[in-house]
Amino acid sequence: MTVRTHRAQHRTLYAWGRSTDTPAADARQHLRCALTDLNVAPDELDDALVMASELVTNAHLHATGPYELRLRTTPVDIIVEVRDRSTAVPPPVEAPTGSLFAPRPEDRGAGIDALLAQLTERGRGLQIVHQLSRGCWGFCVHSGFKIAWYALALPRAAN
Repeated sequence: MTVRTHRAQHRTLYAWGRSTDTPAADARQHLRCALTDLNVAPDELDDALVMASELVTNAHLHATGPYELRLRTTPVDIIVEVRDRSTAVPPPVEAPTGSLFAPRPEDRGAGIDALLAQLTERGRGLQIVHQLSRGCWGFCVHSGFKIAWYALALPRAAN
């Protein structure tokens, strides 16, 4: 008897270079089409697009291109990958013990302006990915490339 392991093949959804003006928006558009074709639920689709935006933006700002947004499916999940030419892996993310956007006394009662001020702060992207992916994400380095990835459960076929 031969035992075969399933090796998921990746598919490049979008490739871009340093001079691309809107890589996160472009990546979201390509990923939305691919995940819609895989029947990903709207709530999960929104989370997947936010996570992709964070990883694409990080690659574009902090790594060397060319860059790729890739998709792999396995029998149980969908893996979204962002590949760049850097081999430097960011330090581990400390999972927040409290609220991701804890209120600050000076911003209390400031409404939407206070929220927007916190959202524009840098350095929270990987915490957002960690929260939305429920910890199912990471980095790997292979053949001179770094791959940032997260996984989504593969939707079950309707009976």
